[in-house]
Amino acid sequence: MKSPIRIILLILGFIMLLSEGFMGLPFLGGTYILSLGWAPLGSNITMYFVMFLITILDRSNESRSSLSTIAAVDIFANMIAFIPFVGMFLHWLMFFLMLVYIGIVLNTREYRGNTTHYDRHRAGETVREYK
Repeated sequence: MKSPIRIILLILGFIMLLSEGFMGLPFLGGTYILSLGWAPLGSNITMYFVMFLITILDRSNESRSSLSTIAAVDIFANMIAFIPFVGMFLHWLMFFLMLVYIGIVLNTREYRGNTTHYDRHRAGETVREYK
């Protein structure tokens, strides 16, 4: 995983962790969601979709499948979370899944690319021609 993508995923992960933690609070999170007409669930789905796209399109990511699976499960859970008490438990589940997501992003190796140095002056030399 490249460093800028890792930073973006960490920022989005922490934002979603705080969001899911707040929305999972009994009565307070439900009141917040109902008072805004379930709009926070739509914004969460959008954020998880962005995270899903970033992880799917990053070809240098070793843990692409697990990160995209977590984002897809969170999208599906937010679609069901409009049911009052079921939604609270789903937000708890999504909170813990975001902890796992952040842990995976932090533990994935950074992609460095090709680290060999190419010298155009010595490109055609063999071992015998080397001086």
